[in-house]
Amino acid sequence: MRPSRIAIVLVIIIPLISCNFSDFRRMITGYSAYCKILKKYSNYDSSKLSNDIQFLYNTNDSLIKQLKSYPNFPQDFDSLSEIDKIIKLKTWINETLSYEYGYSGEKGKILCKPRNLIGMLEKRDDLNTIFVCRDLGIALAELYLSVGLKARYITCMSSFTKDRDSHVVTEVFWNEKNKWIMMEKY
Repeated sequence: MRPSRIAIVLVIIIPLISCNFSDFRRMITGYSAYCKILKKYSNYDSSKLSNDIQFLYNTNDSLIKQLKSYPNFPQDFDSLSEIDKIIKLKTWINETLSYEYGYSGEKGKILCKPRNLIGMLEKRDDLNTIFVCRDLGIALAELYLSVGLKARYITCMSSFTKDRDSHVVTEVFWNEKNKWIMMEKY
């Protein structure tokens, strides 16, 4: 057998071994449909797109005034360097909101609502309310935005098609280095 035929056989047999036939058929037809879509739009010209997209990051003065009344909220961060602010605010979130790793819907436990920083702070002592990575990503992004830092939360998805779990992290823009850095609950 020539090497090219061996490769073709392996490409066909290995997926058949690792999944049932209906999954394999869906994978092949899905790929085929995707190729048709790509071919349909093959004359797409990205050079006509504008690169002047602007994102606005607004400071929330009323939120920061409210946060300063919470216990142990850092009062001295105006005098800190930007990276020290980033780390100190992350540390405050870590110490203030507890994280429930791997929540899978236990009875009696509920996700925090509303999913915003003040709502989470108000529910932090409720033993029936839990905070998952999405809550903490939102809270940390709101906290950074409230003090004038550019921030966003990112949902990370698995590359495995049957894994429907995700993880959320926060990114904050570090002006001194001119780049986004990822901040994690831990």
